Order: sequence, then C-alpha cells, then structure tokens
Amino acid sequence: MNEELASLADRVLEGEITETVAGKERTMTADEPAQAAYYATWRTEIYKEEPAAVLDYTGNIPSDWREYHDEELDEFQAMAKASFEQELHDYLQGYAEGEEE
Repeated sequence: MNEELASLADRVLEGEITETVAGKERTMTADEPAQAAYYATWRTEIYKEEPAAVLDYTGNIPSDWREYHDEELDEFQAMAKASFEQELHDYLQGYAEGEEE
C-alpha cells in the first residue's frame, strides 16, 4: 500500500500527472494537493482491488466517502477510495508545506 501511495506521490512531484481541465492541459503539483490527489487517485485501482488493505493502512474513513459510492464502486470500495485520496492529499500537502519553510 505504501508503495502505491509513494509511487503516485512521486509522479505528482515529478510532474508526470497531467489532466485536461476546462480545455487546458495542466500538470498536477503538490501546490494544489486536493486537485493532484483527486486526479492521481484515478490512476490506481488499489481501492477496488484491495479496499480492506487501503482502509487498514490509512486507518481513516473520510466523512465524504458517500460521494464516491455509485454503480461502479460498492460502499466498501468507496470508503477505500475516499480514504486513499485523503491520505495522498495529506502527504502532498505536508510536502508542499515543508518546501515553503
């Protein structure tokens, strides 16, 4: 789990994750951790394949997990996706704040 999280974080930090937002291609950065975590989380299926492992690793279920529940994700997977995204967000935010010091 840690490897998956670290890999995605590294890809953000190295400028390897881009998305087209409002018709413009943007590179996701740690300066915008919420947006970077959102788009980076779509690059993995770990929350679908191993939702229990994700939740065990993060130890956290964000209150907004229901926003992730749909026909594609069951409740358990939705909790895992929200949790993984939050963990990645927190990591990127900590990195960005550490660089400012």
